[in-house]
Amino acid sequence: MPDTGVVFRRSGDWVAARTSALGFSLGLGMATLVMPITALAAGYQPAAIGALTAWGAVAQICVRLALPSLLGRIADRYLIAAACASLFATFAVLIEASLPAFVIAQALLGTARALFWTASQTHAVRTGASAVRELANLSVIGNVGTMAGPVIAGAAIGVSTHTALAAGCAVALVGALAAFRLPRFAPYQRHRNGEGTALWRQRSVAIACWSACVAGGWRAMLSSFVPVSLSGAGMSTATVGWLLAAADLAGIVANLFLRRRGRVGSHRLLGGAVLATALGLAAIPVVAGSVWLAAAALAISGAGAALISTLSVESGRREAHASAEGDVIALVGTFRAAAIFASPAATSMLLLVVGLPVALAATSIVLAIPALSLLATGRNRHAGPSI
Repeated sequence: MPDTGVVFRRSGDWVAARTSALGFSLGLGMATLVMPITALAAGYQPAAIGALTAWGAVAQICVRLALPSLLGRIADRYLIAAACASLFATFAVLIEASLPAFVIAQALLGTARALFWTASQTHAVRTGASAVRELANLSVIGNVGTMAGPVIAGAAIGVSTHTALAAGCAVALVGALAAFRLPRFAPYQRHRNGEGTALWRQRSVAIACWSACVAGGWRAMLSSFVPVSLSGAGMSTATVGWLLAAADLAGIVANLFLRRRGRVGSHRLLGGAVLATALGLAAIPVVAGSVWLAAAALAISGAGAALISTLSVESGRREAHASAEGDVIALVGTFRAAAIFASPAATSMLLLVVGLPVALAATSIVLAIPALSLLATGRNRHAGPSI
């Protein structure tokens, strides 16, 4: 595939890329704590908060479906700036903690997630540097932000909710301003009629999409049933928090490995990451009685999910034509977002007939089957494309 970008030529470009990613991910991490705490303080019940969160996921999916068209019309650095602006608005509208404000805030947050991660990934792979290395850099910064964000938000909430909202606005604004300092790449050329549908028939794209579902499902479980399982086993809230942080820390280490390696020779590592994520997630309720075993399961699944997040994007776009690269990255993100929405819903339905260990294991295995089947078929035919 022809090169679509240029290597960062100025140190300012490098700084702008890292600053925009850190500003957004810090704000996103803060939002994961600020939004539910603000809703609880306003008197909303957990069921209502869950419904609002689901609405945010729907908004994210809708925006992701429109991203192929947006990437063909708007430079990705402006989409990154728009994502940070949407995150800024998320915090700003919550100053008035009314139901319409929460509905708007969740829609804005879903929009911000969809715009940022897709646009930042398309920007990263167009720098002309190693795509794997740049995607790994982005994932590392994202994990650092989502780890530190709740800590910053917790300290700010200790002062006041408005202080936390103002801090969220501040970091989102920093990300938006930095985005305008990024190198400007032209919008993607739109593919000819019929080329878009061909993406569904490309094995590498299918592997990328179904692998992303596993990482999306893992992230959804990490913010829903995993804490429930660990708390139900008698662990304190502080211990659960440290265990969840360990999962993100393992993801950082995994992506640092990819960054150092720079190139990956086959789909084998992606298949191992899918398997590790699924088995690690399925094991969590079984080992929840032991802090060390739970930490190991979370670390294994966290490292696997982080590798998937980077390798799935690289796997899909590597085989795509330059004009379809943005479409592939958007499509992979849409599958991930759909899994974030569907996985908790499927697990909740299973809980009506089975216990949490069985429900979580079943969801994990079902998520992994399509990707593993495609990968295994390719190995049997000796036709697996290189990443």
